[in-house]
Amino acid sequence: TITIAVEDPYGNRGSILLSIIVDPSPTKLSFSQDKESYLPGDVVKIVPVLIDQAGDVITTDIGMVITNPKGKELFSDTIASNSEYEFHVVEHAMPGAWKVKLFAMDQDYEGSILIGEHIVLDYFILNNTLYITNKGNVRFSNPLKIEYKSLEKKFTLVKEFAIDANETVSLNLAKGIEPGTY
Repeated sequence: TITIAVEDPYGNRGSILLSIIVDPSPTKLSFSQDKESYLPGDVVKIVPVLIDQAGDVITTDIGMVITNPKGKELFSDTIASNSEYEFHVVEHAMPGAWKVKLFAMDQDYEGSILIGEHIVLDYFILNNTLYITNKGNVRFSNPLKIEYKSLEKKFTLVKEFAIDANETVSLNLAKGIEPGTY
């Protein structure tokens, strides 16, 4: 708003009030995130923002699409500019760079969220059988060491072991072992 006031040498006065409206012109579309990388079980917080020529936030809806590293669409919706969007990284989420595509007012932006590799093995024994479940998001392949102990003896069994994410395997602990209480 501009006010122009004038007075001449004879005491005559006048003023006028002008308003100038500058329409915002989008110049930058991007997003911020609360961490550099995430693991399964984490909460991802994304804030998409559209900035105008003056560096101010433009209040508008922003289209957002999130895909996993293989291109599978996991989320698609509109989010208000400068509003936080949260989602939980599921237990077996594929590791790698997940793409975040934004679009609004003839602006496009593509960034990524990094999901790390996570190895979590869960196990229990039932009727002399060891059950192992890979609750992580990558294949686990390492030797499995099982120690047998009794009052009289102690020995170790090492087996080659591999298990995919979200898979359960079983191992009969009594097979090939001398009878006894261990």
